[in-house]
Amino acid sequence: EKPLLEWGKELFVTYCASCHGKNATGSGPAAKGLNPRPADLTVLSRRNGGEFPRLEVIQFIEGQRPLEAHQSAMPRWGAILRKRSDGSIAAGGSVPEIYAITDYLASIQKR
Repeated sequence: EKPLLEWGKELFVTYCASCHGKNATGSGPAAKGLNPRPADLTVLSRRNGGEFPRLEVIQFIEGQRPLEAHQSAMPRWGAILRKRSDGSIAAGGSVPEIYAITDYLASIQKR
């Protein structure tokens, strides 16, 4: 079994890096075409008084926060990730991938 942070990083590279960049600074190959530009995810703690905003990050990735409010092109990943490759929907709406990505992002915060 893969360590959680390693899995989170793999998921980030797979789902998030095209916009946020492999280093999570908002400089992925698709970023140039987006307005507003993707966020620098390495400074979330710094912008939140030194605390990593775990719940808000989960809500943004999940799609629970109104993305229209920040006019983002970011997909609502919860709905996407709940759909399994066999076409079924994950039971109970749990999306462990989102927690793994969130833990990975928490681990790469700039001090």
